[in-house]
Amino acid sequence: MPTRTVARPIRKSVEAPFRSARTTPAEMLAIGQDDHISAATPAQPQASPDPSPTPAVPLAPHGQSRLDRWRGSAWLLWRDGSASRANIITAGKLGGSQAGLRLDYDLTPASSGRAAAYGRVTAALNRPASPEGALGLAWQPSRAIPVSIAAERRIALGKGARDANAVLAVGGFGPTPVFLGLEAEAYAQAGMVGFHRRDLFADGKFSLLSPIARLPLRIGASVSGGAQPGVERLDVGPEVQLRLPLPQVSARLSIEWRERIAGQASPPSGLAVTLGADF
Repeated sequence: MPTRTVARPIRKSVEAPFRSARTTPAEMLAIGQDDHISAATPAQPQASPDPSPTPAVPLAPHGQSRLDRWRGSAWLLWRDGSASRANIITAGKLGGSQAGLRLDYDLTPASSGRAAAYGRVTAALNRPASPEGALGLAWQPSRAIPVSIAAERRIALGKGARDANAVLAVGGFGPTPVFLGLEAEAYAQAGMVGFHRRDLFADGKFSLLSPIARLPLRIGASVSGGAQPGVERLDVGPEVQLRLPLPQVSARLSIEWRERIAGQASPPSGLAVTLGADF
């Protein structure tokens, strides 16, 4: 179908299996697991503070510094079998290699809910890199419930990226004990990019892992998938996680085999390596 236009990756916000249990949904956009809708080109496919004069950001409560209100995430995802141009034209690309950085600032540290302003930059590791920035606001109604909604402006920083507004809902949780010594972690997000084209997208991942005694290793399996206009995929496979003991940083290396069991999106089944850090 050489005349078909397929969406380029949006790139998640979005957020990742290396999140801690206190991860807020808005931060889940930094997962870097799957691509999202960006610019679309023919035959080449690929998700503010109150302007009043008074300060929009409340003062930090006693005992909490402004530094405590900042959170950051960085990630690098490498996928084996990068899509060829022919594959992209016929089937589209979803879940390709990428890197990104995200910073969040808590606007309501004393509230039971959490409002945050954030900025993000992402780029694919294949050509075109489609570098993209984003500025947005996220609202989590309850800090005890890991679900949030966000609105952002995506800014094209190079060829293949897209200038567009986006709205999305995000949810998930970090490593959580479930049964028989196993730990589960998951994220999911869905939203719309562009108020004119209104491209819808959704993606998510669920991992079930078993800790290895006295080692920072987890071994288990995962299922992940995503969908956006004209392209979708579902992958399953084994996963190994190594949690890196770094001071003041929650870092994790994840190695997976992602077997594509549904959909035709590139890249094909293969190895996926994710390095992520929260700080």
